[in-house]
Amino acid sequence: RETAQDHVKKQIVVPQIIVPTIEDRTDLTSLFTISIDSSRSGDVSKMLFDDAFSMNVDSMGNYILFIHIPDVDCYIPRKGEIEDFMRGIGESVYAKDMVTPLLSYSIAGKCSLEHGKVKPSLTYMIKIDPKGNIKDIAFFKSLVNVNYNLSANKANTFMASNSDERLNILNPMYELAAKLRRKRGERIGNRTKSYVIMDEFNIIADLAVAAYFNDQKIIFPYKNYKGKKSPVSQINIDQTEQFIRVNNISEEGRELINSIFDINNRVFYDTVNHGNAAYKGKPVGNVGNPMIS
Repeated sequence: RETAQDHVKKQIVVPQIIVPTIEDRTDLTSLFTISIDSSRSGDVSKMLFDDAFSMNVDSMGNYILFIHIPDVDCYIPRKGEIEDFMRGIGESVYAKDMVTPLLSYSIAGKCSLEHGKVKPSLTYMIKIDPKGNIKDIAFFKSLVNVNYNLSANKANTFMASNSDERLNILNPMYELAAKLRRKRGERIGNRTKSYVIMDEFNIIADLAVAAYFNDQKIIFPYKNYKGKKSPVSQINIDQTEQFIRVNNISEEGRELINSIFDINNRVFYDTVNHGNAAYKGKPVGNVGNPMIS
């Protein structure tokens, strides 16, 4: 019997996509690079990877953080069927037991930053001082070759055991992520180390890129948030929190539900920076999820 998700996959026609060229890209394939993604099964072979991380520490103790995302744009022909479809739905649509993806699964699979494959990417290179302050940012087209695709659970296991020298970089990554989180005034709480890394590295990219465009007065889609909740919204959130507790909803499910409330009730996008109250009024973007939003 056909599921709704199977039907969506069948309906999305995949015209010819562009074969990316490697010209005019910074070769970062020698950087040790990992991705960390949540997976209920732990089987990363069936997952799509929309970001990856590299990190160095210079002689002054500054962190040089590289956040790589697939360069989806280089695969999509202009003014074609794929672009029309993407503009039509705006972002991936989630509902019970199905997803209408912004990108077809075929294209997303080609973009995915799978380990052992050289992929065209966009890289945000952010210099962060030992106190967690952003000192510099650059972003550019790149080529990356991910060394490991890790599930969140596998990353936590490596950090607990230090059993692989190649993955010792995970603990310094967590130290930086925890420092960034504390600087934002957020507690670690019960978040696992791998989720703190994923959260904070995406947040720092959203903050650094938005600040750059705001300073340069270049048009950019800011993710604004005034920090206000309507009474009805608060009731819905309270009821949902109770539902999450009673039904033991997973961390991924909790994040999805909270993001839906953010989009429907509080968050709005505008090319004018109105500030984001969740980040002390700073400009915020959404640059780390090119395949799903």
